[in-house]
Amino acid sequence: MNDVATEQPTCTFAFDPGEWEADRELESPLRGDDSLTDDGQWECPHDPVSGSDHCPFHLLHLPPAERPDGIDQSEALLRVLKEAAECDDRTERRRKKQFVGAAFDTLRLDSVVIDADDNYPLDLRHATIGSLDCTNATVTHEMDLSGATISGESRLHGTFESVRCFGTTVGDLTLDVSRLDDAVFASADCGTVSFEDATVERVDFRDADAECVAFDRASIRRATFDEATIDTARFSFADIRLCDFDDVTFGVGNFYFASFEEADFRGATIDRAVFKDTTFDGAYFNDVSFALANFIHTSISRAHFSGASLGEVSFYESTFEFEADFSDTHLGWASFQDCTFDAADFSGAVLEQAVFRGATFEEADFRGVDPAGALNLKETTVERRLRVRPDVTRAPNDSYVCLQGSTIAGGCLEQPTDGTAIYDVAGATLGTVEFAAPDEVDVLSRIRFYRTRFDAFDYRDDDIDLAANQFEIHRNPDDLGERASSLASYGLALTETRRDEESEFGHAFESGGYEELRDRAAERLARDPDRYHDGGLWDEPDAEGLESTYLYAKNGASKINDNQSAAEFFRLEMSHRRGRYAELAADANSRIEWASYRRRWASNLVLDWVTGYGERPSNVVGTSMLAVALFAALYYVLAPGLYENPLNYGILSIGSFVTLLLGQASKVSIPLINFLSQVEAFLGAFLIALFVFTLTRSINR
Repeated sequence: MNDVATEQPTCTFAFDPGEWEADRELESPLRGDDSLTDDGQWECPHDPVSGSDHCPFHLLHLPPAERPDGIDQSEALLRVLKEAAECDDRTERRRKKQFVGAAFDTLRLDSVVIDADDNYPLDLRHATIGSLDCTNATVTHEMDLSGATISGESRLHGTFESVRCFGTTVGDLTLDVSRLDDAVFASADCGTVSFEDATVERVDFRDADAECVAFDRASIRRATFDEATIDTARFSFADIRLCDFDDVTFGVGNFYFASFEEADFRGATIDRAVFKDTTFDGAYFNDVSFALANFIHTSISRAHFSGASLGEVSFYESTFEFEADFSDTHLGWASFQDCTFDAADFSGAVLEQAVFRGATFEEADFRGVDPAGALNLKETTVERRLRVRPDVTRAPNDSYVCLQGSTIAGGCLEQPTDGTAIYDVAGATLGTVEFAAPDEVDVLSRIRFYRTRFDAFDYRDDDIDLAANQFEIHRNPDDLGERASSLASYGLALTETRRDEESEFGHAFESGGYEELRDRAAERLARDPDRYHDGGLWDEPDAEGLESTYLYAKNGASKINDNQSAAEFFRLEMSHRRGRYAELAADANSRIEWASYRRRWASNLVLDWVTGYGERPSNVVGTSMLAVALFAALYYVLAPGLYENPLNYGILSIGSFVTLLLGQASKVSIPLINFLSQVEAFLGAFLIALFVFTLTRSINR
């Protein structure tokens, strides 16, 4: 090995930061360093190699013919570091640890301990390194690789205080560290950087450009990725307390089973991301743009997605604790199936094809939401309050809100100022829910009640005018089902329109052409409706279903002591029961079955005519008057000479009718007339009893 010369004071290599900056938009990390000369250059402080004017660390800058042989650069660096540790002069110690602009084919620092009683970094700024091997190394102060170029594979394994790679160009770097205080890759240009299984206090990737960063199973206290561009980011099983992803761009993001105490993705752009079994204690996705994202079994406390643009996203079986803010969000295809929300705010959001089937909300706000035709809240549960008021200013200018099978404890379902909102509550359970609309709107014509259960639902405090609709809550316009079907299909037409026009999701929205895109989708649907839906969204209700509908309505009205509504619903329940008997008779397999159902049908009909199913005393009065008149006529026909004055036949009939109430009527010599008189007396007693019953019932109602 060549000896270090003594005739020359120092290496003649000098580094000009300006030349480095000329090819980049970054400021050299040397700027502001007090070791620079008056003309802004850094001059090497190390002794040259014998026979050369360059030190061991800058020899590779010379032509090959001018380089001495047998120089072990790694050994020379360790020797200089040892000398630096023995220096009493702190300035000299710092200068000896500077290897700015050094060039290494391979820098081997494996199985070494680099320690000193100072805080000066191992300064490799602007170095050029073929490969870096720090296996089983311990470095107790900062390793500064800022502005360096590391072209080959590099490995940092062991314990490091700080690794600084600001503006560094790195090929593949693995940091398998048991402890690392700081890892700075801000503005770096990286291939693959791996922190798998590492424990790091702070990670800084601001403005970095990387092919892949891997933090699988890593434990990080604070990480910053603001405005970074990363093709693939992996955070599987990572544990990160605080993480900033503001305005980051990810090609693919993998967050399987990751845990974030607080994560900030505001303004991020991510092509594909997977958050499976990920935990967030505070997540900020405001104004993010996701082409494809899956949040599967994710748990998020305080989720903020306001202003986000999500092309395809699934939150399958995710849990949102405290607040979930999706206000002003633009969702393409979105599934919130079986999610759990404490308080969800979708006000002002655009939901092109959003499904909430099986979701559970404590509170949910959909006021001002643009559902792009249909809002699917089928089989959801709202434990406290649901508020919906669709915004239908864009095509198709109406909306269909599906609440089939849902349980809504309370809230307000509103009609828009312009346009129509069709609320489908078939099979739902409604608590203290109100249907609100402008005064001129017939609310009932825009609601589908079918097998709907009512639990504290109060018609009296609602804009539904039951009396004007004869309490027939199932009556809808004939075309309501077809309109609902068309609205439910609009989202698909919108997706196909965007695909055929090769328009990326969110592009038209951002460029101001979204309204025109929506109009073209509506035109496509109108031109070929059979392509997207086949007739009405639901079949005509059968008698059994209508009977159940009014049974549930009656029970609900009775619970809140709305006796008038309960009475009317009972009449309609019995009326549709008669219809069910008719349907069963038509489908009977034998004459016995047919006769049985026809008998029940006839009994039901008589009960309706005579008493209005026990709710109409006037029906009993009318029936009684008819009976008196018919018997008077019968007496006249059978005994025309009994009385000279025909009025006496009426008197006989009235007397017979009230016999059991007022006493024995006058006897007639004709046995047949006497017999009929007794029959009328029995019938009269029966009708009088029915009158008392229905009158008492109606008064109690």
